[in-house]
Amino acid sequence: MDKNDDSILSKKNDDEIVVSKNWKAYTYSISLDFIFIVFPMLLFFTVLSEWVYLGTVLLSLLLLVLSVTAKRSSSGLQRGQSLSFRANVSSYRVALMLITCLCILAVDFTIFPRRYAKTETYGTSLMDLGVGSFVLANAIVSRQARDVSSGNWITGLKATAPLLLLGFIRLVTTSGVDYQVHVTEYGQHWNFFFTLAAISILTSFVNIPAKYCGVLGFAILAGYQTWLVSGLNTYLLSDERGVNIISKNKEGVYSTLGYWSMYLLGVHLGYRLFYAKHSNTRSTTSSIARVFLVSLLLWIVTIFVDNYVERISRRTCNMPYVTWVLAQDLQALGIFMLSSYIPMNKLSSLEEAIDQNLLATFLLANVFTGMVNLAVDTIFASPLSSLVILTGYAFALSAIIGTIHFSGFRGWRRFLLLVPVLFVLPHLSSFVDFSSTSARNEAQSIRSKKLDHLVLGPAAGVGFPDRLHCRGTKALNKTHTTASQVPGAGNGVSFVTVFTVYNTPLDNLKSSNMVSVVGNDTYTKPERSMAVLNAFTNFIQVSMPKSNVVILTDPASRLLIQASNVMVQPIPGDYSRGNLMLQRIRSYITFLEMKLEKNDGGINHYIFTDSDIAVVDNIESIFDTHPNFHMALTFRNNKDQPLNSGFIAVRGTREGILRAKVFLEEVLKAYKTKYMKASRMLGDQLALVWVVKSQPSFEAKRFTKPQAFTQEIAGASVLFLPCALYNWTPPEGAGQFHGMPLDVKIVHFKGSRKRLMLEAWNFYKSTSNIPDMLCLVLGSGRTKYDF
Repeated sequence: MDKNDDSILSKKNDDEIVVSKNWKAYTYSISLDFIFIVFPMLLFFTVLSEWVYLGTVLLSLLLLVLSVTAKRSSSGLQRGQSLSFRANVSSYRVALMLITCLCILAVDFTIFPRRYAKTETYGTSLMDLGVGSFVLANAIVSRQARDVSSGNWITGLKATAPLLLLGFIRLVTTSGVDYQVHVTEYGQHWNFFFTLAAISILTSFVNIPAKYCGVLGFAILAGYQTWLVSGLNTYLLSDERGVNIISKNKEGVYSTLGYWSMYLLGVHLGYRLFYAKHSNTRSTTSSIARVFLVSLLLWIVTIFVDNYVERISRRTCNMPYVTWVLAQDLQALGIFMLSSYIPMNKLSSLEEAIDQNLLATFLLANVFTGMVNLAVDTIFASPLSSLVILTGYAFALSAIIGTIHFSGFRGWRRFLLLVPVLFVLPHLSSFVDFSSTSARNEAQSIRSKKLDHLVLGPAAGVGFPDRLHCRGTKALNKTHTTASQVPGAGNGVSFVTVFTVYNTPLDNLKSSNMVSVVGNDTYTKPERSMAVLNAFTNFIQVSMPKSNVVILTDPASRLLIQASNVMVQPIPGDYSRGNLMLQRIRSYITFLEMKLEKNDGGINHYIFTDSDIAVVDNIESIFDTHPNFHMALTFRNNKDQPLNSGFIAVRGTREGILRAKVFLEEVLKAYKTKYMKASRMLGDQLALVWVVKSQPSFEAKRFTKPQAFTQEIAGASVLFLPCALYNWTPPEGAGQFHGMPLDVKIVHFKGSRKRLMLEAWNFYKSTSNIPDMLCLVLGSGRTKYDF
């Protein structure tokens, strides 16, 4: 992690570096490298992702044939050829950079398989590997690993300045253009540049010889993992965020311990495997064998820790993640070292260009990625247009880096840093104003919201007569009217949800991570799912006592429902976890077809919802207030996912049911043809948005204002209702609440928030007052969910 990392990779005196002085010849060489290196890599990450294993086998066989038939160089396997390692590390780092640059943009398109994208909590993927690989790659070639003096800690801090600058530039630019940032990855303000800077600072202050770095790295990692399993992981993976800067950036701050330990272990491994005096006396075969042996041992450790201590988590950078990255990267490096057996007379021109400009490549890729995301609605791009955009992006990146290398231009660092700085300046003042205002008085920032909100905290809402006041456990005013006070139009409303029960092995039911405690009640995983379903029906019975609930399920599920207003309707289909969202649309269509065939003569409206919602106010009035719509959806101001499929209202007339059925059939068709590879909880929403936005006259900018509107879509008159009122989801934790819409009708307890749903119902039973219940539960600070 020092400023001389790039220099070592350029000293490949044992390899012939050919940089043609002829621009035409060099352009031809770069183009060939792009066609035979970058483009195949892009294809296997996107449209050929299902053929990656077959492709690997075929390419390996081809390489084997070429290496056997080619004439072996007389000096190819000479003893003590230490400089060849530099070329191997260079190839490894260039491959890592290319994969990173391709993935950071490709992940925004639907042709990029979700299995390659970063995981949310536990698990592994291609992009999970990238973050740790950057740290390890820098560690292996660092001055510390080469046992070269790196100067005092002041020199180290100076070398860290560019990383800090890049971190702040990214923070300000993403805030200035309202660029989507996943808070659960590093936190609200933290980013990977800050992580790299933190590692560099820690290493500058704790500068020990490379041969001792392994001991220190393992001690830090063991202590950090002990802290994680003692309760820190529960905090880091929860939605809880306090008001201080560390709590707001908990993932980035605490995971630095894991990344620092990874860096120290990488320094030790680099020193022992490649730079120690005895490593230069070994044969090439012996060196490669040692790398693969260490990789194998690390794989064994990873499997053991992942199964018996804690699962791999990039988000916390725990011990199994560190050992997994070490095992994967040493395995990859060992494969690159096998190239010593293949005679080569020169390096790839593109490889040399990227190797000499690693930082420039990464910065330029980030700039291009931001530009594409701001200009293109990536999630709705067709496979062909997605591939064209990605190919153009990859070629432009290769061409520009090649041009920089050919021209020998060394001023790119200042130039590339200047571009985002100039972009930042127009947004800097507004960002500073926002931050200072928020820190000075959070309540004042709420005044600018377009919707009235329930304000949480001690005596929240004082001075705002139009908001719900919460003081302690009692509401000072009662804003929600009871169901009996709302005049009805005489038409019934049925809530329809899809629910199924999955079989769980008895041994798993006894494990601690399968048991949840809410209040005085203890639930196994199936029991808590049923508890949520019962809470769902109970809230409806209280808020809309004349309504009933229809549960669509597979015939094999045996549901024990406590409420009398519930009817279970078995509908055959594939209710497996992977296909549940697809089956849900099919079940909705089948249910509507049944209603068309039955034709009772009366009018009964239907609202299709998720089962983890709480209906806290009577919503029957939407059918009277908006008398002309056939079906209703809920929207939010979110570029990628503006519609939520957890609420679909259908007018109970024959025409309304028929138009809604046709609309949902279009959604089903889009799902099956475009989004089958999407995340299992995302495909139906993407298909829903595609059908809506495919209407030529539709204006997506209407999603930016929380006002209901109607639009003709796929032959149906669709009413769009703001999620803030009809499908409101509590933010990441009580510490993050800026308030809650005053007239909220439906609260959606997604994911881990289901605990809040059960707490809400349990408290409501003791108070019989919905405003009191919401004030207590949402302001209680109970945010360590385990669902």
